[in-house]
Amino acid sequence: MVPFTVFVYIGPFCLIYCIKQLQDSPPMDTSLRKRFLKSVIWFLISVISFGFAYRFSTFVHPVAAVFVFALAVFVSSFLFFFYFVRPNCKSGTLPTELYPPSQVENA
Repeated sequence: MVPFTVFVYIGPFCLIYCIKQLQDSPPMDTSLRKRFLKSVIWFLISVISFGFAYRFSTFVHPVAAVFVFALAVFVSSFLFFFYFVRPNCKSGTLPTELYPPSQVENA
């Protein structure tokens, strides 16, 4: 209980620091540092999400607990996809190769 509480207070500060460092890096940079920051962000958000899901599951009905864990899995999978599988996505927009060429030229 105490380690989780300490992590919940320290984790978001580390998360905000890593997000700011990632935002300050050049957009087209593919360095090891940027990949490491993405890994740390993904790890911190996943651990915080699963930690809250675990703690919250002790207070609610088991069916609700399953939904909370499903939400944590979704958040972790979503972040993994956009940070590592589709690294061309920037600021929540889809990359242009997903659009038909006619839509890209007319935009």
